[in-house]
Amino acid sequence: MFKEVLNWPVRIAVAVFLALALLAVSGDRAAASHMSGLEIYTMHSGENEDYCVWIQDGSMNHNTAVSRIRATLYVDNPSQDWDGLASNKVYFITLWGSCPTLSYRSTIPIEYWVRSNGCGGGVSCQWFTNYRSDHGGHNDYTYAYVRFKTSHLNGSVALYHHAVNHETGHILGLKDPNYYGDCVDSVMHSKYYGCDADRQWPSGADRTRVTNIANYVE
Repeated sequence: MFKEVLNWPVRIAVAVFLALALLAVSGDRAAASHMSGLEIYTMHSGENEDYCVWIQDGSMNHNTAVSRIRATLYVDNPSQDWDGLASNKVYFITLWGSCPTLSYRSTIPIEYWVRSNGCGGGVSCQWFTNYRSDHGGHNDYTYAYVRFKTSHLNGSVALYHHAVNHETGHILGLKDPNYYGDCVDSVMHSKYYGCDADRQWPSGADRTRVTNIANYVE
């Protein structure tokens, strides 16, 4: 009935509208997560992404936390993690000592902290310090920090894979969804934002986006 009552100009207008809508959705999904404009300087300097771990309140065994972060970054799934992207501009190195005990702490670009209440409100979070440079909208920082809520690292394998990859995605220049319910295929889009699932690993679009960020392509 709907087709029968449409005249040709209306049919053409509807077809164009649907085509543009499909293109917009496809473009969103191709882009997946979006760059934040903030990233760790080592992605561009040729240095490795060395990191240490600090359990701030004794809420988790230190070696267990290091092992789970390390496993997520470059052991459990080398074909789908962040490590090695952009011809090894993203290249993680594990330092097993607790961050405050390391005499060379000032040279370590990334610190992962663990605390029972995370950043408050039941969430993990990240931030940067020591601004270094600006390249075409990329704001590079010397240091990046993640504070995990203990349960995000001390739960299921799938949960700590997601938590580590999501927060590390921020360090590598990606941002959270634009709004609640913004659910494209990305490790940055999760149940917390109203999506169906917590992706364990970066999507192909996530990895492409980080590669482009490291290469200053976008």
